[in-house]
Amino acid sequence: MNVHTKDLPDGYDAIIEHMHADISLVSTSPQINGITQDTMDNSFHGTSQDGFVIDDDTSYYRIFSIEGYTDQFYELWGSAFGNYGSLSSEYKRLTESNIINVGTYAERLSIVYDLAIKSPTDEKYHSVSVKSELLIPISRDVKTKTVNVF
Repeated sequence: MNVHTKDLPDGYDAIIEHMHADISLVSTSPQINGITQDTMDNSFHGTSQDGFVIDDDTSYYRIFSIEGYTDQFYELWGSAFGNYGSLSSEYKRLTESNIINVGTYAERLSIVYDLAIKSPTDEKYHSVSVKSELLIPISRDVKTKTVNVF
């Protein structure tokens, strides 16, 4: 992700205090829809400033390296994909094909940026949150198959 301001007025300061990103499944199956695959949080790790400075020429640039599957992902998948209501220690291998076969057609990348902004006449910063979402298609065939959970 590469974030900067556009047409920031002279004398204004903008800082990204915190960034939170989630990537989750988008599916026609209610049991699968919304399962979070990975999350990322980022805040400034030093003490010299309150966050990451951005302006028209200075960007906040980060890489969100999405991991495979979390324990929670396996548990929720096992409940829906295995067609049983209780979980066991035996999991079926997750593959993109298996995920698509139960109606998953995209992943949703949701990012929230918490900004601190100060105008030339302000003594202190004020806070604004900005949300950005992007759907990443994984299948062109939106399936309507649903999974029964007992």
